[in-house]
Amino acid sequence: MHTEDDARAHKLSRRRFLQSGLAVGAAAALPGVLAACGSSGSSKAASSTSSKSSGSGKELVVGHLTATTGVFAAVGAQMIDGFEIYLAMNGGKLGGRPTRTLTVNTQAEANIALQGAQRLVTQDNVDFVDGILSSASAAAVRNFFTQAEVPLVISNANNTTLSTTEVSPYIYRTSCTFAQYGTAAGTWFAKNVAKDNVWILAWDFVGGHEIAAAFAQELKAQGGTIGGQLFTPFPNTADFEPYLTKIKNAGAKGVYVFYGGSNAISFVQQYRQFGLFSSIPVLGLASLADSSVVKAEGANGLGWKLETFYYPLLQNATNQKFVAAYRKAYGQDPSYYGCAAYDAAQLIDLALHKTGGSTSNKADLVKALENPGTFHSPRGYMVMNPATHNPKQNFYVVQNVQGSSGIEEREVADIGIFDQPK
Repeated sequence: MHTEDDARAHKLSRRRFLQSGLAVGAAAALPGVLAACGSSGSSKAASSTSSKSSGSGKELVVGHLTATTGVFAAVGAQMIDGFEIYLAMNGGKLGGRPTRTLTVNTQAEANIALQGAQRLVTQDNVDFVDGILSSASAAAVRNFFTQAEVPLVISNANNTTLSTTEVSPYIYRTSCTFAQYGTAAGTWFAKNVAKDNVWILAWDFVGGHEIAAAFAQELKAQGGTIGGQLFTPFPNTADFEPYLTKIKNAGAKGVYVFYGGSNAISFVQQYRQFGLFSSIPVLGLASLADSSVVKAEGANGLGWKLETFYYPLLQNATNQKFVAAYRKAYGQDPSYYGCAAYDAAQLIDLALHKTGGSTSNKADLVKALENPGTFHSPRGYMVMNPATHNPKQNFYVVQNVQGSSGIEEREVADIGIFDQPK
């Protein structure tokens, strides 16, 4: 839970943030920024100092529940940082209330995520929780947050059932579902890459199977055929050679890939070493070679085509401010993880402005979260669907190219606007 290592890492990140000089606005806003950034401590201290209240002006406490160690440490860091950027850019307040954040490391494990959720709610007395990296973790905490009547805003985990058969009044998402990803990718792939003998390579967990099913369904609807689907051990596949051998021997015409974290680094290296990069085109989920891993991938990260709902070169005023702030604070571009976390903070902010900062009337709070109003998102178009608690948004295909300041994601295609499929 709140380990000393977690607290130290989070404080170092926030210290680097403060040293960057990103305190936006007048000097009077600085205390709010400091309150937002001085966030991780012991649960005892958090409980004793919390002034949780339903009224405007009282301290709001938000728990970051995500992985900060292991395979997905870099991803978890971007999720936290995106939220904190929004907070600092808005005077350290959400819904007019000074906001303090706490971080709990889930290690991307479902049972640890549930324990962390219980601790944040029952001991740290948080008003909201954001984060959740893995779909298994999201499924594990779903009933707890529903019964506790504490809102959870998911900024990554994409399991589709949370927006279909298991919608909860207290669970919202600012990323997307696996069904959205797979449908958008299948639409573009069939028209621009290949239709016949297309293969899917993904992790063997609920998300991998959901995204594969949606992609296959859409590709077939476009008149295509799936040559095969290969699922590799989750969360860590060290050796991709057996799977790449099958794809090569099958004469695949194209491959759709879903990996992230350190597994993405291994995959892009091995796919090139196996001689397939120039012969079998790949479309990967953005996590395959986005800013959370591309520095570690080096030259191997160049040239990949990626599917995403956000990339740093999107041309809109909100994104330009977001990217500038993120670069100044953290020395790198944000990925879609950071964008979704920024919008998780924005969702809370918009909802609380509708309730006058109050969290006490649960019916009013749920109504405000379902109908938060207009988002000014770095991704551009974004509308919260009140029925699915999931955004309707644009999806893009981008490609990693060498830019003047490093590897950049440049748009190949705007696939269009996609909602959660019915």
